[in-house]
Amino acid sequence: MLFISIVSFNLLTGAESPASEKVEQNSKVEYNELLKYERHFLRKAALFPNP
Repeated sequence: MLFISIVSFNLLTGAESPASEKVEQNSKVEYNELLKYERHFLRKAALFPNP
């Protein structure tokens, strides 16, 4: 979440630098990994029988 807020702040302020681009790429990768994990977890959680 911290990386996403940093990237959004950089985009809002229009700050462009190699460092901010690298942070943006890293945050996109981490965010995609998080989404992948959440989809996997939710799919697995749905398999448990509900009482």
